[in-house]
Amino acid sequence: MIQSQDELRDQAVRLRSVKGIGPVVSATLIAQLPELGQLDRRRVAALAGLAPHANDSGHQRGKRSIWGGRGSLRRCLYLAALTASRFDPVFRAFKERLIAAGKTTKAGHRGLRPQAADRSQCDDKARTPYRDAPA
Repeated sequence: MIQSQDELRDQAVRLRSVKGIGPVVSATLIAQLPELGQLDRRRVAALAGLAPHANDSGHQRGKRSIWGGRGSLRRCLYLAALTASRFDPVFRAFKERLIAAGKTTKAGHRGLRPQAADRSQCDDKARTPYRDAPA
């Protein structure tokens, strides 16, 4: 399906230029997030279930946590963030900052998911392939 349509094929090529996003993740993003490139990063994070939501009631202020959104997309972005943290110097530095601040390794990987969604969003909006940042 993706290979038969020029626009989807170009979008898949742009998405796959981001380290950590391969054929499965790009196909999932295209299929489950058709709004990619049309919405701002906060709305994309909310659609993917990565935006923190308040757990408040009356005077009680609860812990903020991510929930809702498209679960399979959220899981797919977790794997992309995990891979990107190994091979992309920007993602690796961000994860190391989170861990140095006292977060667990898994929390560091979870913190990368919005970054992965934002990176793919920006590249798709600009319709240009991702360019590596200097290490």
